[in-house]
Amino acid sequence: MIRLGTAQIAAGSSKKENLERISRIVAEARAAGVELLVLPEYSSYWDGEEFGRGFTENAEPVSDGEFVTTLRGLASDAGMWIVAGMLETAPDEKKRVFNTVVGVSPSGVVEVTYRKIHLYDAYGGTESVFLLHGDPDQRPRFRAGGLTFAVSTCYDVRFPEIMRRGGEDPADAILLPAVWTPGPLKSMHWETLTRARAIENIAYLAAVTAPFPESIGQSRVLGPDGTVLCEAGAREQLLTVDLNHAAVSAERDRNTSLTNRRYRVIGDKK
Repeated sequence: MIRLGTAQIAAGSSKKENLERISRIVAEARAAGVELLVLPEYSSYWDGEEFGRGFTENAEPVSDGEFVTTLRGLASDAGMWIVAGMLETAPDEKKRVFNTVVGVSPSGVVEVTYRKIHLYDAYGGTESVFLLHGDPDQRPRFRAGGLTFAVSTCYDVRFPEIMRRGGEDPADAILLPAVWTPGPLKSMHWETLTRARAIENIAYLAAVTAPFPESIGQSRVLGPDGTVLCEAGAREQLLTVDLNHAAVSAERDRNTSLTNRRYRVIGDKK
């Protein structure tokens, strides 16, 4: 079993203030017994007035950048996993960067990185102007508390095949950092898509977004049967919930749809 925390917090254009805000929520999560804390997409930098402005200047390498270095220290000091979205520099690329999620272990080691595959070029969004697509063959996973966790990002939730890449070895939980921007029907889509991904994968799904107005809020954790275990409102909020492998196994015994599939997922390799 592991206690999961979802940190619905806002990022801004000051990296220093963003890190201070993260430090405070880590302390709050630690006091609540959280062992795995998930933060939103774009936790390192976000300009709410003009999307994409400052992305190149505020991107940094995962290996030794200030943002990840600080996360490593916070994770080690708190003895918890920290998963967060950031802007990552791209080698030999001056105009675009990667939208990356990093997972830092309680020992302060970066155990997983995921570069967002599906860029938000819908509903007026223009992520591909500023960001590079991640490799579609990525399979970001880590184990903690007896569960296997997979990682996706925001717009990825609209593409069910990406979360079926586990094949014969599906993850027990899916972590989805996001900034789900407001707009017509966006709240309904968020509720429907996150629930569908949990049900069809028979896995926990932790969808963590920023508060209003940058995002709709409504960070939520769903059980492997699609039940909403906890859900935030529109403002900054920390949610906690205990996840356990037994609940996933029990639901997969009842609902055998994963073993009933008759075709391979697009992109799977033998």
